[in-house]
Amino acid sequence: MDQREVLAAWEKFVERGALSSDLRSSVAASWQRSMNHHVTVDRARAPLVAEAELFRHRSKYASLRHAARCALENSKTFLRDANSIMILTDPSGLIIDTQGDDRVIDAGRAVHLEHGGRWSEADIGTNAIGAAIAESKPVQIRGTEHFCSEVQRWTCAAVPVHDPTDGELLGVVDISGPASTFNPQSLALAVAVGHHVESVLAQSVR
Repeated sequence: MDQREVLAAWEKFVERGALSSDLRSSVAASWQRSMNHHVTVDRARAPLVAEAELFRHRSKYASLRHAARCALENSKTFLRDANSIMILTDPSGLIIDTQGDDRVIDAGRAVHLEHGGRWSEADIGTNAIGAAIAESKPVQIRGTEHFCSEVQRWTCAAVPVHDPTDGELLGVVDISGPASTFNPQSLALAVAVGHHVESVLAQSVR
């Protein structure tokens, strides 16, 4: 489905609760979960936690942040050229680190796609971070596939990061940018970075 067809399907779902059979299954399932969470499509931005709470989350997941630091730093040049940012969240979808194009980082603040923003589906509806947490698999969400209309200006690809020792969800690596700069390779990059982070974590516990 192209973006106009997805938008028409979204309008039909919002108005009548009817899901198009042409939608990607991950999008249809996420829209339904968003509605079940009572998220309204006019929710303009994700919730933003206070500095003290962000500090607690960043401290709690210091080992995850350390494992991801090199990957985030190394990706900065590529992301600047690709008009994108890389995001690291904790298991709840709270953003604890970002790296990439400064213009995109600035634009992200409008919807709280920034440090302290909460991006679970219950908080802001369908988005790649929330869907990756909900489905425990890599997910790419483009433009009008987002549930909340203000977030439909974005495209994002996310992958869960798991503890190599017990499989527990530690967080999410996400690549986001304006919907107009959609790149299908973003998901492959997110998956590669996620695997790298897990391998660094595995080496640290040997």
